[in-house]
Amino acid sequence: MLKEKITKVDGQAQAVRIWNYPYLAIEEAIVNAVYHKNYQIREPIEIRILPDKIEIINYGGPDRSVKIEDINKGIIRSRRYRNSRIGDFFKEIDLCEAKGTGIPTIKQQMKNNNSPEPIFETDDDRTFFIATLPMNELFHINEDVNGQKVGKKSVEKSVEKSVEKIIELIKINPHITQNELSKATSLSIRGIEKNISILKDKGIISRIGPDKGGHWQVNIK
Repeated sequence: MLKEKITKVDGQAQAVRIWNYPYLAIEEAIVNAVYHKNYQIREPIEIRILPDKIEIINYGGPDRSVKIEDINKGIIRSRRYRNSRIGDFFKEIDLCEAKGTGIPTIKQQMKNNNSPEPIFETDDDRTFFIATLPMNELFHINEDVNGQKVGKKSVEKSVEKSVEKIIELIKINPHITQNELSKATSLSIRGIEKNISILKDKGIISRIGPDKGGHWQVNIK
């Protein structure tokens, strides 16, 4: 899955090496997911390899004392750890420091690789945590994970199918949550929110009642 581009620079002996994804950022994100997962929730950790990004999802978000804005800035001050025994094991095999350095390390590794900033997402109830690692822009985002070219029409068709699936899932279960839609469509929570907003603006779906306790209504046959 990992690919490297080597570019020779005139007047410079050492070539520039860029990866589609820096390995250490992926490793750190997975370690972070295993360390901080809520193991009372049966949902497994998910690693989604998409055409232009990797999403690592674990259920049981960060402590409420940590703001998502601070997480995206790389500022982690909380010292309340959910699985200290797992942290101790990772420290013994040099996979983590248990000092709140995981997120800053991911950000630094992405920066060192000239990759876009990683994105971290959670909800108000802290039921999940998603770490998104965008692909380096030097690599074609119109290639699938096997290196095969994917045309613009194929990408548009894929998006259209995702929207159709959202509508169909809402028809089947009007009480379906955004987390459940995300899992069923392989879209990120942000992607689900964006598509739902578009569908609502077009009048295709409506929200009946409050966010908690309400339900969806499809306005087309």
